[in-house]
Amino acid sequence: MYCASLSLVKGDGEKVEGTILPCNLWPCEHCRPLKQRELKRLAMAGIPDTFITLTASADTAETPDEAARALVRAWRLIVKRAKRHFNIKNLPYIAVMEATKKGQPHVHILCRVRWLPQRWLSAQTADIANAPIVWIERISGGHKAAGYISKYLGKDPHRFGGCKRYWRSLDWIADRKAWDDAKNKNKGDWTVCRFSLSRLADELVSRGYAVSWPRTDWIVGEAAGVP
Repeated sequence: MYCASLSLVKGDGEKVEGTILPCNLWPCEHCRPLKQRELKRLAMAGIPDTFITLTASADTAETPDEAARALVRAWRLIVKRAKRHFNIKNLPYIAVMEATKKGQPHVHILCRVRWLPQRWLSAQTADIANAPIVWIERISGGHKAAGYISKYLGKDPHRFGGCKRYWRSLDWIADRKAWDDAKNKNKGDWTVCRFSLSRLADELVSRGYAVSWPRTDWIVGEAAGVP
């Protein structure tokens, strides 16, 4: 993985900083917490007001992967039907897969919508995926939304065969400019280094830098004479 073999470096000669080049994979011990935080920020960026859970029926499919694909299809069709049936122009959402203790799929959804009746939702999932168990709840205020995100969306989204861990509508992010500005704020002028972080630290020491490790994934090298 890149996390073990390459690093990122920036500096002006007097002070050099280095960090690992993330592989950006969920199984990676380093990247998983970063991706969890990224998913939480993405979920909050939609300013959700409604929480929905679709649950697969044990009789729906032969395997959990098939049941998960059925739920994905069901939600996508529900969005189309809801827009038509309730005359809704937009239904922004983010959907995250979760596996139960028995390995069966749930789809947890945060969205912005004036309301969808539970009976109607249940009828749709029963019709599309033979899975009538649906939970819907209005959430109000940032703290409650954050609580749902941490509990249901901020864990380790499960990767069922043929499905993404999570997906969202193109209009999910409420303030696109603020989101893009926040993402670009601290990027800096990083350069990919062909050394691992530990080898980069050794290289800096050999060049006369005093190297410290503020974090296990971060080094700072200061040239001699720099206070």
